[in-house]
Amino acid sequence: MVEATTSPYDFGVTITPPVAAQHERARRREAFSIGDASFRQAHRLFSAAQAKDIEKVMRCYAGDAALLNQLAGRLTGDDIRKAWEGLFRETVGFNLQFRIETAGFDGAIVAWTLRCSSARSLRTFCLPGTTLLTFTASGVERQVDRCDYSTWSRQAFGPGGRILARLPGWGNWVRSSIRHAIGAAPDWTEKGAASPLGQRLRLWPKFRE
Repeated sequence: MVEATTSPYDFGVTITPPVAAQHERARRREAFSIGDASFRQAHRLFSAAQAKDIEKVMRCYAGDAALLNQLAGRLTGDDIRKAWEGLFRETVGFNLQFRIETAGFDGAIVAWTLRCSSARSLRTFCLPGTTLLTFTASGVERQVDRCDYSTWSRQAFGPGGRILARLPGWGNWVRSSIRHAIGAAPDWTEKGAASPLGQRLRLWPKFRE
């Protein structure tokens, strides 16, 4: 005699184990299919970035996408394009390696390492980080980039960069400088950009004249 059980998908309807197994297999197939779609979207974005193909990169984003970058702040609309264009244009030996750590129902986590040199300062960068992506049917809805800010500061400004990274207001000055350089709209008070420290240093290699 086959013992009856209750399926978690039928809300109390008593069924036999073979039917419950079918439900479980269907659930796993659906989860795999959704995760596979998220994997493909994440792979499409980072592969386009690897190739420095700005048009393919932008086609990966939804119309109302938001990019939250640890260095540049919150970017939306055309500012996302400006950020990618600035990165591609002002780096030499651009080498982006990535690995999709996980892909799920509506998002993915990507680990990456960017190796390049600044076209202006000639400083060399080897910066690891992670990106959290969330998707809608039309593409990337939200992108959150994280990296080791202290490591970036040392590579951008030399040995003293780690000390600078701890100074009050330094992060605001860096963000304001980057946003001004790429032509992005400010989204915070730019007091830090006009501080005496910022006026003296002038160290950030601008993306444009």
